[in-house]
Amino acid sequence: MRNASGFDGDVVAPAMMWPGCAPATATIVVADDDAVSRVATAARLRRLGHRVHEAGDGRAGLALIEGVRPDLAILDWMMPELDGPSVCEAVRRNGSLNACYLILLTALDQPEQLAEGLARGADDFLPKSATHHELLARIQAGLRTSRLIQDVEAAHRLLQSEVAAAGLYVRTLLPRSGQLGARLTCTWIYRPSLALGGDLFIAEPTSGEVIWLAMLDASGHGVSAALRAAAFSTFLRQQVRLSLANSPSPDTILTEAGRCFPLSEEGFYFTCWLGCWRADCGSVSYAAAGHGGALLLRGNGSIEWLTTPSLPLGFLHGGGYATAETALAVGDRLVLMSDGLYEAPSPSGIPWGRDRLAAIIQEHRQDSLESFTARLVHAAETWMGGAAFPDDVAMFVCEVSGERGSHRGDGSGTT
Repeated sequence: MRNASGFDGDVVAPAMMWPGCAPATATIVVADDDAVSRVATAARLRRLGHRVHEAGDGRAGLALIEGVRPDLAILDWMMPELDGPSVCEAVRRNGSLNACYLILLTALDQPEQLAEGLARGADDFLPKSATHHELLARIQAGLRTSRLIQDVEAAHRLLQSEVAAAGLYVRTLLPRSGQLGARLTCTWIYRPSLALGGDLFIAEPTSGEVIWLAMLDASGHGVSAALRAAAFSTFLRQQVRLSLANSPSPDTILTEAGRCFPLSEEGFYFTCWLGCWRADCGSVSYAAAGHGGALLLRGNGSIEWLTTPSLPLGFLHGGGYATAETALAVGDRLVLMSDGLYEAPSPSGIPWGRDRLAAIIQEHRQDSLESFTARLVHAAETWMGGAAFPDDVAMFVCEVSGERGSHRGDGSGTT
């Protein structure tokens, strides 16, 4: 016989009789302004071992859902304060409640009404004429779905934690800001488009007078690009440390890099600018493999792009890179950057471009290193109309000082 709630009588099927059912204990909210129906439904769920919270109207039901964060909620369609579909909409706007499975309890059975409920956030419907066994089956199906979503969210949180840890490791590969060594002071900005990025730079002193500098860009984004960039930066450090014994030129190291890091079957590759600063003669020798983001800002405001036409690493089996050399005077600034900065798009898709970048560089050439780099990034953000770069952005700026020293900075750049 049916009681006043509309469900069949008191015989309760144990949860274990349902193959593949969700774990018995769950948190459930029942919101219904019909006290008899609400109490009867809650009693059945409690006898199944669930923790049940009751609400007599939609607003109280929403407050309960936001407070106890249930696995599942049963909502009457017609309620005072807020009806069931309105509660569903409010829950779906709260991203932290994605795992809450929402069942609308309704006497409505018109297709357009059911479509409205689904469109407003409901996961399932339960007619008020449903039997106890149908109620149990819908509850178990909803809880299985809720637990699956919770498992996915837990895996996502773990992945985010691991990516964050990897991001911290990548930052340990970046040089310290401040005095690099002999007559060279630096600062930098590192802004990956995701938690991890494929743009990195190095400043590796091999003696008090010689410092190797590099800006590298791994194609792609995210974890894969970051891992490849970290491996490549380690390779470069190993190569330049060998320079104490055999004094390789930048083009020789890039040729070896192309051999060790060829174009992959998936189409991944590197671009790189590699330079060697020698304090004793006040000059930098450099070579580029498909990387155009290097310039010299002279003390008088003139700009020289330190790039040579070339292909990315791995595109030429014989290398084909050329080393050039230029002298740096006191006050000159060497600016190394990834293309994510000067190719930053406007809202209509127009790249910022190297000419606009150069104009900002000249305008702020008298600023301190920290202010100089910050203003360049701010100008790019203004061009984009926002602070989110679609590509990784890295910039490393060095200035030639008049005195020699070995004091190191605090180890931080700007992110």
